[in-house]
Amino acid sequence: MIALAFTRDLPEAQDVVHEAFVRGWAARDKLARLDKPEAWLCTVALNVARRRARRRAMRRPFAGAADPLEGESGLDTADLIDLHRAVDSLPADQRTVVVLHHLADLPLEEVAAALHVPVGTVKSRLSRGRAQLRLDLDLPSDQFATVTEEGLT
Repeated sequence: MIALAFTRDLPEAQDVVHEAFVRGWAARDKLARLDKPEAWLCTVALNVARRRARRRAMRRPFAGAADPLEGESGLDTADLIDLHRAVDSLPADQRTVVVLHHLADLPLEEVAAALHVPVGTVKSRLSRGRAQLRLDLDLPSDQFATVTEEGLT
């Protein structure tokens, strides 16, 4: 789901996940020593997705790409479609932290480690992303948890 949220394209997301798992298999000795190998795998998947997106952008313009949610038969509610589109419309840095924290259920510290940024940067991006989602989805201000200096509330 993380790869799909980042790439916005199901076949591309499948390729990203496949490549991440191949790299994980190649580094299985290293993974066996990690406390949270899934965080490592998420980081690899994000890096693979970013690299592939940069290469694609160099080959052809990104504008005009189809919306992967259109025609998707697995979606059964308009709310889910609206949520995916709202997340999809976020800037990449905000979308990435929202997906990693809320969809992958990673703590802020692990999101920061995966993205190689300070925890404060993750909190800031998450706060801005949540605020934009509230606006885009016309939700009350208490719909998403907010980030304060004391942490998540």
